[in-house]
Amino acid sequence: MNLFKLIDFFVRVTDVFINKKSKIWCFPSLQTGNWDTNSEALLHHIMVTRYNIKNNITIIRIQLNNSKDLLSDNSIPIFYAYSWKGILALMRAGTIFIHHGTGDLGPVKLCRTKHRRIINLWHGVNIKGIMFSDCKNHTKSQERLLKKECEAYTQLIASSDIHRQSLSCSFLIPYRKIKITGLPRNDILLSDNNMLSPVQLEENKKIKELTSGKKIILYAPTFRNNRSGFFDFSEQQYLKIKEVIEKNNFTIAYRQHINTSYLPELTKTYLIDLSSDIIQDTQIVLRNTHLLITDYSGIWIDYLLLNRPVICFCYDLEDYINERGLLYDYENIFPGEIIKTPEKLISKIEILIKNYTNLSPKHYWCKKLFHKFEDNHSCDRLLNTIDPHSQVRNEEYGLLDIS
Repeated sequence: MNLFKLIDFFVRVTDVFINKKSKIWCFPSLQTGNWDTNSEALLHHIMVTRYNIKNNITIIRIQLNNSKDLLSDNSIPIFYAYSWKGILALMRAGTIFIHHGTGDLGPVKLCRTKHRRIINLWHGVNIKGIMFSDCKNHTKSQERLLKKECEAYTQLIASSDIHRQSLSCSFLIPYRKIKITGLPRNDILLSDNNMLSPVQLEENKKIKELTSGKKIILYAPTFRNNRSGFFDFSEQQYLKIKEVIEKNNFTIAYRQHINTSYLPELTKTYLIDLSSDIIQDTQIVLRNTHLLITDYSGIWIDYLLLNRPVICFCYDLEDYINERGLLYDYENIFPGEIIKTPEKLISKIEILIKNYTNLSPKHYWCKKLFHKFEDNHSCDRLLNTIDPHSQVRNEEYGLLDIS
C-alpha cells in the first residue's frame, strides 16, 4: 500500500468518528476560469443578503491551489486541501457544495454518511452527453468510479423538468434528489447592478471600455477534442462581417472556452477578446451581449433568459455528434435554424442586428422548456431546499414549488 492510499484509508476511518456540524457549509475555493460557477453565485448571494448571519451558518472554503480568491472577504476562512487542517475542516462540514465533482475539494475521498450533505450545483444545462450519457465506451472500472461518485451526491439542482430528466439519466440519480430551483448563476443575468459584486461591476465597466460602448456580438463556441471550436474564417469573410456590423454600431468579440488551446490568428486580429483571462465572469459578458453566436455550448440556454437573439453556427454538426453525442435533436430544441456555412452566418447576422428585439415564438417556447423560473430568485429557492425553516420568504419567490 503506497503512502497516498494509506492516508486515504486513514482519512476515511477518521471521518466516521468526526462529528459533522450541519451549520458549517463548505464551498470549493475559486479556481482559474471558474469564477462564474453556481457555487460562486450562491456564495455571493449568501454574503450579500447576510443569510449566513441570519441563520447562524459558518462558511469555509477549501483551496486547491494558490490562485487569488476574487469573491470571498477576509471573514471566510480558507483551508488548503492538501493540509491536515484542510482535511479536518472538510470532515467537520455538514453541508458541502461542489460544481463539478468531489474532486473540487481535493484528492481525499470522504466516507458516505447520513450526517453530511454533498450538493452538486453542476455548471450549466447539459445538451451533450455527460457522465453516463456520454457516448464514450466506459470500461467497467470507469463505470464503477462514476457510480461511486454519483452515489455520493445528496442533491442536484435543475432549471426545468427536461433538465431534471437529463441529469437523472446522466448521473443515474432518482428524481427526488434533483430539485428544480433554477441555476444560481442566472440570478446575475436578471439582477440590478446593486446586486453585483465590486469585481463584477468592474468587469462590466471594462467590457464597455474594450468595446467602446457599442452593441456586442459574441462568438462563443465550445471546445472540441484535439481541435479548436472556432471556425477558421478567411480574411475576406472577416472583412465582410466587419462591414455589416460597423454600419449598425455593433462590434464583435469572442470568448474562448477554458479547454480550447488553439485559436485561429485572424480571430485574434479581427475580434475583441472577452475570454476568461480578460473577463472572468461569463454572465457579465452575457449581460452586455446583444447577439450570441455559439454551437453546442449550453451558454445559449442561460442567454435565453435575456430575450435576445442567438445564432447556432454548427459547421461540423455530424462530426460533433459522432465525437461527443447530443441528448436532443438539436434542430427541435434550438430557437433558430442551424447555420452550417460562413456565408449563411454573415447573412443571418445582417438580418438580426437590424431587428434584434423581434424574437420568434420558438424562442419563448425554448425558454419555457429549459427554464421553469424566469426571475432572479434561484438562490433563494435553492436555500429553501436545504433548510425550509431558514429566513427566506417562501411565499414571495415560489420557493415551495420545487418538486
